[in-house]
Amino acid sequence: MAPTLLLMDLTKTTASDASILLNGETVFIVLFAILLFKEKLEPLGYLVIILVLIDVIVITTNLEFSNFLSDLKKEGNLLILSAAICYALDNNLSRIVSHRVDISRLVRLRSIIRAAYSLLLYCYQRYPPT
Repeated sequence: MAPTLLLMDLTKTTASDASILLNGETVFIVLFAILLFKEKLEPLGYLVIILVLIDVIVITTNLEFSNFLSDLKKEGNLLILSAAICYALDNNLSRIVSHRVDISRLVRLRSIIRAAYSLLLYCYQRYPPT
């Protein structure tokens, strides 16, 4: 789902905004690791999360909070953040699965699934159903 969410409104935001918003994936990865795996953070980890959150807030709001939700949807930033959440879930779920499945097998399986999904997206965009 992440590639779909990312590509749906990528044209409605700038490349620099999208890049910084995708850094939000780091925050979501850490939050999921804390919630799912009961991991503990060092002080530097908290600093990194705070800085990334500040970046995400500044980019998504331009420090204008009056029309926050409408601006978020209008610029495509909400879908980019949703993609970051999906990527973070994927990373954390892969950690769980990697304890039960050989890592090289897991990487091959994920690559095949992602490649097939990307090909389907391409075909759907290039040759939409009539």
